[in-house]
Amino acid sequence: MGFGIWAMQFVGMMAFYRLFTGSLIMGVLSLPCILGIDSISRVIIVYDPFLITGSVLAAIAVAFFSLKILFW
Repeated sequence: MGFGIWAMQFVGMMAFYRLFTGSLIMGVLSLPCILGIDSISRVIIVYDPFLITGSVLAAIAVAFFSLKILFW
């Protein structure tokens, strides 16, 4: 019985770790878009660090919930 409880908790923790890692990777993939826009040399673009941080955190949160719904 102890092994069954351990196995159930292990599978649950691995699923949570995969969900968290996947959402973090998907959210961080929004950064190349910002860097690509910044690489345009003829245009001067000024970014607000607060808005960039907020958009990356929003992307991570949306990816987390979408993966959670997918694996539900």
